[in-house]
Amino acid sequence: GRLGILDLVEPGTVGAELGVFTGLFAEAILETVRPAVLHLVDPWWLAYGDAYPNWGAYTARGTLPTRVAHEAAVTRAEAARGNCKVHIHVSTSADWLRSLPDASLDWVYLDSTHLYKETLEELRLLRGKLRPDGIVLGDDWWPNPEDTHHGVFRAVHELVREGMWDVVRADEQIQWAIRPATKYRRG
Repeated sequence: GRLGILDLVEPGTVGAELGVFTGLFAEAILETVRPAVLHLVDPWWLAYGDAYPNWGAYTARGTLPTRVAHEAAVTRAEAARGNCKVHIHVSTSADWLRSLPDASLDWVYLDSTHLYKETLEELRLLRGKLRPDGIVLGDDWWPNPEDTHHGVFRAVHELVREGMWDVVRADEQIQWAIRPATKYRRG
């Protein structure tokens, strides 16, 4: 499943999950990685109002309240945090990233909008917010242009072609990882 990608993250580091929903993966991050600091960033009601759209069973067919998802994330993070300092931010990923000092994160797990334009913006912002040896992990690596979440694949590949990032892993569990490119390539 998704947990395999977390073996690329060192324990005791500073990281963020962008796109938290009910906190299921945040709980797994806390238990698996044991970071020193974890930022959990999601727009919850800022993006969706009182309830999520109908994404099928995932959002109880459009009846899942955003504040219930937030409370579930808070409860899960509190239960799993151990000695980790957990900070929960109700914000879009891009707005939160703009507020951070440069080179302040060791890693990020990106699972937010899955849209091309938004992912491109997040990855451009992340380039400055990561430490030089940092890593970005993510979900929904769909090479098929017909797929709803193809925007992630497209945005990553565009920035790899520009020389901003190098792909570290893309696996059959649709998980992926990139690092800042070792040198800027033109072409």
